[in-house]
Amino acid sequence: CEQGQYTSTPTQADNEECQQCASGRYVTTTGATTCFTCPTGFYQDELGAPACKVCTIGKYQNISGLVMCHLCPKGRFSNQVGSTNCNKCPTGWKADNVELTKCTACIKGRFADKEASDKCSNCVPGQYSTITGTTECIHCAAGQYQTQEGKGNCEKCETGKHLISTGGS
Repeated sequence: CEQGQYTSTPTQADNEECQQCASGRYVTTTGATTCFTCPTGFYQDELGAPACKVCTIGKYQNISGLVMCHLCPKGRFSNQVGSTNCNKCPTGWKADNVELTKCTACIKGRFADKEASDKCSNCVPGQYSTITGTTECIHCAAGQYQTQEGKGNCEKCETGKHLISTGGS
């Protein structure tokens, strides 16, 4: 039998009845009596394959012998071929689509306070964030305010006006 084929009843080479390996299985040698299951991180979607295919970045496979890789879901990423799982985006970062190879930091004025976030939330009025990739917003200091959401700074009170509490909106 050729690569990708096997026989379960080996006889003389001229009389072998060869069968193709099933999807999710492979055999690299000739004259095989069995096919092997593709390991995790790999797949095979064709019959009679001499090798498995590796899962590409943005995908994973955590079960051996399957015919396809799974897309990393929102909030997770894979930046290596042959992945058996997807990594969670850290707090302050997001993956807002499937099959991503990296996470994106939340921009100024936005935050993500949980791992595996698929979106960043706006800072509420009276709060701000000045850095990217933050997990929380900061209250405006006394004498400052912010009336809009999703902002990266607070405004100073106008001359003659004051605000004695923090978080003014």
